[in-house]
Amino acid sequence: IGVAFPSMRARASRSPKRAGKGTANMLSGMTAAIAKQGAPEETPLTFESLAPFKKILETQSKGVSTRSSTKAALERPGRHARNLAGPEGSMNSQSKISLTSPKNIAKSFKFGGTQRSPKATMKSFSASLSLKPRPKNAKPCANLAALKKPYRVHPPEYLKSPDRIIEPEIKHVADSNRIRELELNLRKKIADYARVADACRREGRITGEGHANYCMGVLYDNLKEYDRSGMQYMKFLEICGKMNDHGGAALAFNCLGIAFYLMALQEQKGRQENLKKSLIYHKKHRDMGDATGKSIAHTNLGIIFDLLGDLEKGSSNHESALHHAIRAGDRHLQAVAVGHLGLSGCACKDYDTARACMEKYLELTSQLGEIEAREHALLHLGYIAKQQGDGKSAVAYYHAGLDSAIASQNSKNISKAKVQIGIIMGNTLLEDQMEKISAAFAR
Repeated sequence: IGVAFPSMRARASRSPKRAGKGTANMLSGMTAAIAKQGAPEETPLTFESLAPFKKILETQSKGVSTRSSTKAALERPGRHARNLAGPEGSMNSQSKISLTSPKNIAKSFKFGGTQRSPKATMKSFSASLSLKPRPKNAKPCANLAALKKPYRVHPPEYLKSPDRIIEPEIKHVADSNRIRELELNLRKKIADYARVADACRREGRITGEGHANYCMGVLYDNLKEYDRSGMQYMKFLEICGKMNDHGGAALAFNCLGIAFYLMALQEQKGRQENLKKSLIYHKKHRDMGDATGKSIAHTNLGIIFDLLGDLEKGSSNHESALHHAIRAGDRHLQAVAVGHLGLSGCACKDYDTARACMEKYLELTSQLGEIEAREHALLHLGYIAKQQGDGKSAVAYYHAGLDSAIASQNSKNISKAKVQIGIIMGNTLLEDQMEKISAAFAR
């Protein structure tokens, strides 16, 4: 789709006409065949080596794991008793990311130099019109296709780890009281797991000790005490090394990389050091993982490089993430990689490429039923159209995002959409008024 980004800054400085031509040529060149499966991993990735993007939009009923198939894989007998995170339940064989094959997937559209109108884009994700709005008292759910957020490897079910808590929105005093009660319960659970870890250590049950350390790490993450969660993941990693458990080690590297990344966002002191440590652990995760694990690791690496301002390395990692996501047949990871490539295009002011990427991200998130990610895609498309000077399309995208946000009761997105619609309409009215004044003086 024209997201190779060979030289990001050089392309950003090109004139709009040349940028449009380059984008059109790259979009038309997307029909190149995928590189041979036997090609070595060390060869540098180019966009021609990626699968044609049309393959992402095709029905992938074969090779795409569904909820039932993932559950069956996790419950398959014969699992090694000493393996903390596998083999069947490990990241290296089956991820717990639940996928579904949509029955009515929109037809893939042809790539070309021209851009689609908002109406054509709406038609391309018509399957999303059947999405039900979120109930008022519904619990917050994980957004698997979210952008600018680190992507986690989900542990296998037999680890029985605590659920990760999404940050609740405080609207009332009762909410803050509920959060205090939740914090007390989490600290009680940490104390219980600490006793379990001590008992297992004394009895020489190394597997139980590793389970307890990992669970304590998750609970500390829920409390946003990332330094303590990192210590627990280090203990879990050490035990995985003793047991030669590669799946558990990959899970630990992923958790450690995210812990140091969140620590860098939380504290300005030592920010660069924490980001460097996060890069180290994500690279180790990349080296150990299969296609799914490599895609997750490259996504996390790209997010960190984007934060550091190295757009070229960031886009290169997002391209690699898309490459491995296509190989793994994971549509959630494909959507995440394409969305991040769209953001990279915006950062480099290559709005033609950014718009093409975001339209694919919108279509994929609509097919996967990711309501919040779909709203963000519409808002990003509105911003891109605004930067391109296409005010009519921008208002159409923002209105679609506003309608979706009202249906899902997302107050933040409602405010963003309303503000942007007001700005665009105000600028349009101001321009019309100035034209009338200038015409009156011309007489």
